[in-house]
Amino acid sequence: MKKMMFTLAMIMGLGTTVAFADNAQTSNIAPCSAIAQTADEFTPIELKDLPQAVLDGITQNFPGSTAKSAAVATDEATHTTIYKITLTSANGNEQTALLSDKGEVINPNEPTEAEEATETCEETAFCDAI
Repeated sequence: MKKMMFTLAMIMGLGTTVAFADNAQTSNIAPCSAIAQTADEFTPIELKDLPQAVLDGITQNFPGSTAKSAAVATDEATHTTIYKITLTSANGNEQTALLSDKGEVINPNEPTEAEEATETCEETAFCDAI
């Protein structure tokens, strides 16, 4: 009986520790990707309304592809305009690309310079909180 009570107490203590540790890690850290936040906020636009820099970016980064549709959103973290372009390749395959207003391809899996600075700051704040 003593062994069972001891085991039960250990399991409860471990479970409580894990629950509080998880809460501490997530409470001080903001979402890293502003692109993910703006994903639902893209507004469709006409292809003729795309800036020349975006059209040049499509030509340079996606040779042989044609823009099928476009949408625009503002990245709240970096205050830049993001264009979501649906492209059709020469063989008929479709893909979606994100480009900045300067025509630079944006990889949603890579943090921007502003996000890296924010993450570093948050990591430091989190470490100091521990």
